[in-house]
Amino acid sequence: LTTQGVVLDTPPIVIGGTYAIGHSVATNGTDYFVAWAREGTSSPPTIDIYGTRVSASGAVQDLNGIPICTRQGTQDMPTTAYGGGTYYLTWQDKSTSNTKLYGARVSPQTGAVSPPDGHPISQASASIKASRSLAFTGGHFLAVWEQAKAIVGRRIQPSGTFSDATHFTIYQSPANKWLPSVVSGTGVFHVSWTEGPSGSELSKTLRVTPAASLVDTAPITFALTGKVYY
Repeated sequence: LTTQGVVLDTPPIVIGGTYAIGHSVATNGTDYFVAWAREGTSSPPTIDIYGTRVSASGAVQDLNGIPICTRQGTQDMPTTAYGGGTYYLTWQDKSTSNTKLYGARVSPQTGAVSPPDGHPISQASASIKASRSLAFTGGHFLAVWEQAKAIVGRRIQPSGTFSDATHFTIYQSPANKWLPSVVSGTGVFHVSWTEGPSGSELSKTLRVTPAASLVDTAPITFALTGKVYY
């Protein structure tokens, strides 16, 4: 798709196999990386995380997909971002009773995955929700998710090293929260989420610096009345 809205590929480029769901795409400014969840080949069946590199001309570089996480159980909801010379992915791991957040790096040059099958980002003792947002700025990736009615995050360096010993709290209140999202811009992260009882939801946002400090003392509410759809 050009900046003028012209579709370049008709028919669309096929990048995933059967039962490919939950796609996410990132760019390094020239080429692209697409991640998705798909049904595995083991028995009993699993849901695994795969990805492929796509050139600026639309050529799929990894025709069979790169296996990013093929552990037993279900892995889904991948998201990906680019920064510091690498792609980074996160996904939900549902192989145990507690849903966890995992992540891994993928090399733009070779497609190599580090570490294979990923490493845990969230704590094993707590179950997460809606872990599908990731952004990069100021030398850090920031992964955000909802956990026990709190919006939390953890920073990851392009080397794969965690900048935080564990997750840090971005915002917590007694209200239910859903689907946090994070983007980067003007040197800060903007974290948004939906909050409140069904039928009276609010959309809120907070700014977070790359050093993991809050710019805003209280969330900014930008949808005040009515039902918020997400």
